[in-house]
Amino acid sequence: KKYAIQQTLTKDTLPSKYSFEFKPKHKKFGRKKSLLAITKIKNIPISFNTYYYPELNPIYLDILKGIKGLPAQYYLPSENGLLRYTVVEIQEAHLPPSTFLFSKDCTKITFDEFIDIVTKEKK
Repeated sequence: KKYAIQQTLTKDTLPSKYSFEFKPKHKKFGRKKSLLAITKIKNIPISFNTYYYPELNPIYLDILKGIKGLPAQYYLPSENGLLRYTVVEIQEAHLPPSTFLFSKDCTKITFDEFIDIVTKEKK
């Protein structure tokens, strides 16, 4: 049987460990214009330049909570020091709306219902 599992996620209400000071300066990454945000991370005494694409939704990376677009170049602290991530190339693709639809032969259920079904089938 085919299932379309629908899950409702609770909204993240934790405060961000990042703060941003947005500047009008821009730079190109992947042949696309990005804007500058001076980024501060709690418990780190220095700030970083973060470039971001304001017209692209940050949810695709979900990395810097509170940024006003998709990060193009940003830094993340690690146990080995600071890691810099930079967009090298962008390939835009327009997907038809049908990409996100499921067929009529699927049954829409919640994730919990799916787990119940799978657990019962194993017994």
